[in-house]
Amino acid sequence: MRFKLRLSLAALSVAAAVTSSGCSTVVLSQDPQQQETAAEHAALAEAASAVAAAPWPKTAPASWSERLAGADQPELRISTTDAAQHYVASLGVARRDAVLAEAARHLSAARALVEVAEAMSGALRPVMADVSLVEGAISDLRQARDIYLASLKLIDRAGEPVAAAEARRLKSDFGAVIGALGAAADRLAEEVESDPRRTFAGPAPRFVN
Repeated sequence: MRFKLRLSLAALSVAAAVTSSGCSTVVLSQDPQQQETAAEHAALAEAASAVAAAPWPKTAPASWSERLAGADQPELRISTTDAAQHYVASLGVARRDAVLAEAARHLSAARALVEVAEAMSGALRPVMADVSLVEGAISDLRQARDIYLASLKLIDRAGEPVAAAEARRLKSDFGAVIGALGAAADRLAEEVESDPRRTFAGPAPRFVN
């Protein structure tokens, strides 16, 4: 995974600088450690964004900058029931299969985020912003789990049978990946706390399913 993160260094290594004559000049960063750290942060943000993507509406959701600042606007988000109803109404035929397929995509994105977060453990310099991104993804996954389960219930009540075992397995799969993300976030937070260069104080968060 560390190798994959380094693949994006080329895109992050170029910066524009203005010369004394006013012309733009391309300058290459000379600090490979800074480049690798920037690539790791960017990879984590991209993976977290994939987890945040969902086929149901979110009314004025918190932006990534708001999440990093610790902002929370629960009053602006629609309810789980409303989101599930909207989602189910958007589906065509074979709605059960569609829900399970979308849930599988969500789980795949979450597992990819776990890999990136775990790869950052022992990184050059993890920061609390990285922990905040993972924390936001955990919140997104909990919401997704609840909406998928509510959607399956709606579909079952509408006459398209959904086996109870399928719902239990889906809930278990989400619980496992949420737990893995929580553990990764804990490790990142511990590394930030133990970083001697850290200049701000605050308790490291701990995450549970």
